[in-house]
Amino acid sequence: MLSSAVRSVGVCHSEDDVRLPTYEEIARDDEQLEVYETPFDESVFVVGPPGSGKTVLAIHRAQMLAFADIRVVLINYNRMLRRLIAQLTEQQIQARTMHQFVSACYRAQVNTLAPNTAPYVYDWNAMFATLERRGVTPNPTHVIVDEGQDLPKEFFRYLRNFVATAVTVFADEDQALSDKRSTPRDIKEAARLDDPVYFAPTIATRLRSRASPNSFTREMPPSPRCVARRRVNCPAWSCTARTVRRRV
Repeated sequence: MLSSAVRSVGVCHSEDDVRLPTYEEIARDDEQLEVYETPFDESVFVVGPPGSGKTVLAIHRAQMLAFADIRVVLINYNRMLRRLIAQLTEQQIQARTMHQFVSACYRAQVNTLAPNTAPYVYDWNAMFATLERRGVTPNPTHVIVDEGQDLPKEFFRYLRNFVATAVTVFADEDQALSDKRSTPRDIKEAARLDDPVYFAPTIATRLRSRASPNSFTREMPPSPRCVARRRVNCPAWSCTARTVRRRV
């Protein structure tokens, strides 16, 4: 069966029929539309509860960047969601865990393995010192992070200072699966982001939360996906699209 995490991403009629919502469906929500239309060269920070559409927007933004020939990497904590992302984007998006990404990226930058203080725990200070000594600077890359609350704040500093010229982060301030969690303030300061855009829970999400506190699924109305048509007609494909109104 499909997990609730997978069902929260798109329209699910069966295990073989999973689709992303269309532009028209996203446009029904002002905050989601604003994030969807953020210029490609801008960083953006989104905070919202489970089921508010964060992962949907993360995948859509990654897909649009890839179609615009911008190097993009999507960082996601959930292994099943990474497989689904590959399926939905027809392998066009690089979906990685933080450890996969940092390990490969750091080695490419300084030609050595990333130092650890314990298994799967990076010595971030040593890494930063080495990168600064080597004069490493960000490349024209856009990194999108989903479930950012599950990653350490040092990771966001690494992205901003040494990896990417633009960073988009989606996070939940109340739900974390890791003891290395970061608060929205941690993420904002480490990645030097503007105040976050807040996604409100849907009515269906609130009702499900009362019935089942551990559920974070979201069903969306079915509609055929047509990326090519959106690319031609949707203003979000232009880097001159209107800027997100930041909300405190």
